[in-house]
Amino acid sequence: MFQVIQLENGDNEVVPKSWIKENKVLWSNIARTYAEKNYNPRRTWKLEKCVTCFDNACFDTYEKALEKCKILKEITDSSHQSVDSSMVHSRCKTKKQESDFEYYADNYQSSYDEDTNDELPLDDLPSMSEEENDETLTDTTAGIQPDTVTELNNPQFNGVEKATVAMSNPDGSLDITDLLPSLCKCSDVKDELKNAFNREISELRKDIKEIKAALMENSNRIETFMFQSKREWEVLKINIQNININPKFSQNDMDKELESIFQEVLPLSCIENLKVLNDLLLEEKRENYFVKKIRQIGGKDAKSTLMNIIKTCFTMEFQRMCNWSGANKKIKLQGSKVIEIIIKFMLENFHLTKIDIEGHLKYIFQHSYDRFKLETKQRNQSTIVHERT
Repeated sequence: MFQVIQLENGDNEVVPKSWIKENKVLWSNIARTYAEKNYNPRRTWKLEKCVTCFDNACFDTYEKALEKCKILKEITDSSHQSVDSSMVHSRCKTKKQESDFEYYADNYQSSYDEDTNDELPLDDLPSMSEEENDETLTDTTAGIQPDTVTELNNPQFNGVEKATVAMSNPDGSLDITDLLPSLCKCSDVKDELKNAFNREISELRKDIKEIKAALMENSNRIETFMFQSKREWEVLKINIQNININPKFSQNDMDKELESIFQEVLPLSCIENLKVLNDLLLEEKRENYFVKKIRQIGGKDAKSTLMNIIKTCFTMEFQRMCNWSGANKKIKLQGSKVIEIIIKFMLENFHLTKIDIEGHLKYIFQHSYDRFKLETKQRNQSTIVHERT
């Protein structure tokens, strides 16, 4: 959809309806081409005020809107021509003025009317031959002294005297352009243009100031980014150097380091060791190593495997100090990191439910004292047999 608008300078133009925002439009010298192709305007164009014509009517095509715009231009031009013709005397033909000056010829008009009243009709003028006409022209031009020419060129020379001198031309014609310095007054357009120019300069300076501030901010950000990048690069170089210095560092070395850590903690013999082990297992690589260790323990079935894991991770004395729920002032194992990892391992490798595994753990820690007595008795008997032999 297209609309006909009138800009601040009085020009009528055709633009797409989407260009008009709150009686304002982006405009430039190449805007007509963009409007004809129904392209979007550029943001770099100047934002000008506008008024929609034909009661805000919309047209389907650019050509229809252009026809209406041409009609409006013809009406506007004809009205301007009628106004201009009324401002010029019927007997004084002048060129079309393309300036913003207003002409005031009050003094000249009065004197001109007086002179024209005394004129003879054209039929009563005496006829002159070409030779007499040439002599008259020679006498007339010879009679003008240099001082008179200087006065004619002087802007302070009043309009009446200039008109009198101009009327002394042989053909009786008057060049209105000779009267411009004394008969024209500057309108307020000059002041408006000056104010508009100063306003544009002020806005331009403001925009330049904002752009400078934005550039300074971006420059500071870039410097900060470059500094951080340089620092990270230095750290990366140090890490690369360390890798080059220790090229034989591998997974085996890491396993040895973890092995030494777990050897200090396992098997658990007190509550302090249990707390330390729970903290160690919070790290993923240590948890993976712990799962790897209990997978190597094995057993005949799920119950025997779980029993062997508990014997490896807990000493017999510490088993007596623990139970599942923490009843009877014993250490509570339910919810600890070690027990959670063991339950997860059993669920992944055996066809058991979580309830079954928790039941086996309760039984193991509940009868730990009986097993302790049985194992102690068996150990003592083996010692006696060994001494006899």
